[in-house]
Amino acid sequence: MIQGLSDARRARFAILGFASFQACVISLLYMGSNCSFSLGNLELERGELLFPLLFMVCTLAACAFAPNSVRARLLSAPVIIASSLLMVAGSLAEELLGTHDGTLLALEGLLVGAPSGLVFAAWGRALGGFEIEQSVPCALIGSALGAAVCFLLGSKALPSEAELFICFLPLVSLAFLLALQRISATLLKPKDAAIKPDKPKKNRFTRRLLLGTLLFGLATGIMQTYGSDPGMDATPTLPVTLVLFILFCLAALQLFEGEGAKPAPKDAPRPEGGMLAAISRGFAFVQGGDAGPLGGTYRLSGLLLMGGFLFVEVLGDIGVPGEAVAMSGFLSLIVVMVSLFLVMGKIDGGDAAVTFGRGFAALILGEFMGLVVGNFFDIAFFGSAASHLMCALAGLCALIAYLYLFTERDFSALSQVAITLDRFDATCRKISKQAGLSPREAEVLPLALKGRTGERIASELCISKSTVDTHLRRIYAKCGVHNRQELIDFAESHS
Repeated sequence: MIQGLSDARRARFAILGFASFQACVISLLYMGSNCSFSLGNLELERGELLFPLLFMVCTLAACAFAPNSVRARLLSAPVIIASSLLMVAGSLAEELLGTHDGTLLALEGLLVGAPSGLVFAAWGRALGGFEIEQSVPCALIGSALGAAVCFLLGSKALPSEAELFICFLPLVSLAFLLALQRISATLLKPKDAAIKPDKPKKNRFTRRLLLGTLLFGLATGIMQTYGSDPGMDATPTLPVTLVLFILFCLAALQLFEGEGAKPAPKDAPRPEGGMLAAISRGFAFVQGGDAGPLGGTYRLSGLLLMGGFLFVEVLGDIGVPGEAVAMSGFLSLIVVMVSLFLVMGKIDGGDAAVTFGRGFAALILGEFMGLVVGNFFDIAFFGSAASHLMCALAGLCALIAYLYLFTERDFSALSQVAITLDRFDATCRKISKQAGLSPREAEVLPLALKGRTGERIASELCISKSTVDTHLRRIYAKCGVHNRQELIDFAESHS
């Protein structure tokens, strides 16, 4: 599984690399100046963000919907290296050239946005190589560290020349990403599908998820035009935003390290059809119960996001920048979505780059649309009327997404499914090690525990049915059991 590195050291690689990339993303979304550009007779603001978002959507969608062969080329090491170099070039151009016209803004957006989408999908694949109990904390810690770097730069605590440092962080991210790809073969190829959920229910859930993600992005894009005017800092309240976001990450880590989703009692009746049959039938979705660590983080990010939207005027009157609360909620939501799409990739048993590409394409497309809507309000209305309308619309979009499209109950179900799958994988590794199974026998074991027939196992592993029967007999002998049901009982006693 890992060539020469411990789990802890591999996790440190992921944290430091993802922190570097998150610092780049936060810099792209929040730092710099609000640059306007002319489009005919119209003067549009946030041009420095409109173009990168548009190109990010394109590359993320390509990673999500392209054939496997095309995706393999898009996320190959040479392309990711070239993408990181382009991100450095685009960031340096933006830092050194300053204010410019629409053509230069579009060129910089292409240099930064398109490669950012590819690297984001590549990090989704890399984090997808971990178990959920490792990958989500890695994402939270990495995001907090990335925000801390941006806080030091945005709060002017360091000399202005230090801002050039962030332009080279894509290379740091690249070094750790390539290291992870070299040492773990699971980062380079999809895994066997762990469960087969009800496809119509899964498709309905996915549509709700993507629509809710789009609405969250729409709400945030509207607020990003609300917060500043052309020539001002893109996010005037950046230090407060980042402090709130770091506190969110620390609180989410405490939730994740707590009790979380509870396993079923040992004396509970076992469902027919193998260890994962109940998960397959119950994918959409457990009723009631604890929201789990993912549900708790979603609740926190939702409270920040909607609290900032709905009370921006009230908070401003008491000295708290409401737009800072809303923007910290959006950053928090990005981390929650990272966790969510990792879980979805785990459930699908496929390439996490696909779930990353699909989900973040929806989120960033929504943000792009929100910037367009915000510009419309600025042009069509004047004074406080535009501000009140923007806040009301943004809050309504977030509220609909949170209450009706993707709820805490959904997160509760996903948390329990993902944790069960992690435990199943850990049980298979434990049995393989203790029983001294050969590599091929270790491949047959999880398929047998999932209830696959001998013919199905032979088809999936491209071997003959008689070879499968031979491997199963050897597995039974090494585990001290006599048939498939005793093997399942043996595995459950070791879970």
